Amino acid sequence: MRSLGIEASNGTLVTVLAACAKLQNIVLGRMVHGYIDVRGLELNVTLGTSLVDMYSKCGVIEEAMSVFCMMRVKSVASWNCMMCGLAMNGKGDSAIKLFKEMQTFNVKPNSTTFVGVLHSCSHAGQVNDGFTYFTEMHEVYGISANIKHYGCMVDLYGRAGRLKDALEVMRTMPMNPDIVIWGTLLGACRIHGLSKLGELVVTQIIKLEPLNITGSIGLSNMYAMAGEWDNVSEARSMMIDMDIVREPGFSSVTS
Repeated sequence: MRSLGIEASNGTLVTVLAACAKLQNIVLGRMVHGYIDVRGLELNVTLGTSLVDMYSKCGVIEEAMSVFCMMRVKSVASWNCMMCGLAMNGKGDSAIKLFKEMQTFNVKPNSTTFVGVLHSCSHAGQVNDGFTYFTEMHEVYGISANIKHYGCMVDLYGRAGRLKDALEVMRTMPMNPDIVIWGTLLGACRIHGLSKLGELVVTQIIKLEPLNITGSIGLSNMYAMAGEWDNVSEARSMMIDMDIVREPGFSSVTS
C-alpha cells in the first residue's frame, strides 16, 4: 500500500493496531505508532485508544500510559481501555486510582468500566472495595450487573480463598453461570487445593460442554498438585475414555 504511494487512513491504522494487539506483535505495533508520528496525525479518541489497547495487550504498559496521557480528548472507552490494561498487567492498584481520577474529570462510568474496576480489585486483592464498587454500580450509577460483573465477583472471592462467597454469588445471580464462570471457580479450587469442590465444578463444566478439555485437565493438574496420584490416573483415564487429547502447553503428569 505504501509502496504505491497510498497513505493509510485512520480506519486502516486502527484495524492494523487491533491485529497487532491480538497477535501481540509489538514490533509492527511500534512501526504503526512511528508512522502516525511521522505523518503528524492527531491522536484522536479512536486512534489513541487503539494504541493504548495494543501496548497494553503486548505487555508494554508504560508506553500505553504514555499514549493515554498524550491524548487531548478521552472517551469513557479510552479510560476503560487504560484501566483494563493496567489490571491485566498486574497493576490493579493503579487501575483503581485511575478510576478515581476518571471521576474527577466528570466522565460517567458505564457497564464496561465496572468490569475493569472489579477485575482490578480482584488482581489487587481488594475484596471489600470490590464488593463496594459492585453495590455502587447499581445503587449509585443505575447500572444493572451482567454476567461479566458476576464473573468478576466470583474471581474476586475465589482468588481471596472465599469460596463460600463465590458460590453464593453463583447461587443468587439472576442468570445461570456460564462456562467462563465455572472455569473461574475451578481455577480458584486449584489455587487453594480444594479438589473435592473441583470435582463438582468439573461435572458442571462437562454438562455445559461435554468435549471441553479445560475441566478434566484442570482437575488432573489439581490432583497432581495435591499428590493424589490415584485420582490423577482416574482423571486421565476419563479423558482417554472421552477421547480428549491434551493440547500443547499443558503440563503432563505421568504416574
